[in-house]
Amino acid sequence: VSGLFVAIYVGSEFAFLGVSGESTGEISSIPIIDVQAASAATEVRKACRETGFFYITNHGVDEDVIARVFERTRELFDLPLEEKERIMDSVLNRGYTRIREEIQDPSVQKEGDFKEGFYIGLEVSADSQLSKDFPLYGPNIWPNETAGILPGFRNDMDIYFEEMIALGTRISELLAESLGLPRKYFEPDFTAPMAVLRLLRYLPVVSKISEGKLGAGAHSDYGLLTILTMDTPGLEVETTNGDWIRIDPVPGTFVVNLGDMLARWTNDMYRSTRHRVIMKEPTVRYSIPFFFEPNYDTKVECVPSICPTDGAGNGQLGLFGSPQVPKYPPTQSGAYLLSKLYQTHADFARSGAADTVKEEL
Repeated sequence: VSGLFVAIYVGSEFAFLGVSGESTGEISSIPIIDVQAASAATEVRKACRETGFFYITNHGVDEDVIARVFERTRELFDLPLEEKERIMDSVLNRGYTRIREEIQDPSVQKEGDFKEGFYIGLEVSADSQLSKDFPLYGPNIWPNETAGILPGFRNDMDIYFEEMIALGTRISELLAESLGLPRKYFEPDFTAPMAVLRLLRYLPVVSKISEGKLGAGAHSDYGLLTILTMDTPGLEVETTNGDWIRIDPVPGTFVVNLGDMLARWTNDMYRSTRHRVIMKEPTVRYSIPFFFEPNYDTKVECVPSICPTDGAGNGQLGLFGSPQVPKYPPTQSGAYLLSKLYQTHADFARSGAADTVKEEL
């Protein structure tokens, strides 16, 4: 039956197959990795090379904290539209984003994504040197709690944000180990991360791909990695042969996927995989991704365990075969991110930040 799937356990993996038992183009398994296990780095390496997506368990984030964020997210989006539109900052890309404001796959989409969102970034004072030196750093914008709008909302989000920073750091350490690099290799690039917590609500509208109406258009993420929790199916991932498979919620786990910067850092040895949201039922869907992005001024270039700069290697090149020549010139993470926001977000493109994009690129 076209469009229907079942998920089955295969050891420590989820395999997503057609209900007839046939693959949706290829049998695809998404591993579930215990991030505290001794074998975690090896399992991460395999997942990063094969799919660019994996589940993580034993992650240390309390389920009550996660449930609370979902509860507050529902309350936020239940506010009247005029109230939500008071909580917007398109220049810093913070706060509320309107329904259909984002178009991620213009070759397919006839309308913007059928979702609304809310951005929360690293809290930085407007008069700090960081805010003065680089775009996208600054204070968040919050519901007016003094007027009785969502009391305690900021505190709940701050708690979850800090949990995600800690988890993102742990995963970045596993990524470094998986690449044959020192565990803290990425640490200097995340002293002031452009990390973003995004709260999303998808409309209860069945997607019609032929008409260009999607929950979220196909795209790859931009930074190092994304940590996702969701309450309802809808996420689909593109396979290497161009088919799409579902990644459904699994209790007690987060979904992790890699971003474009990590693909560049690894000379495409690790995959930044395109994904989309296809709503098969007219139900409201909540999704909460956390984008763990490096500092604005981070120089992204092929790591030495894949592209040795001394021409001789360091004894760990066996993980990825012979030494490689970089495919990409070095790039600055912040400028790359700005260019992507300009391409996909209508409100951001209309804001004063658009002039910064042109200056940075």
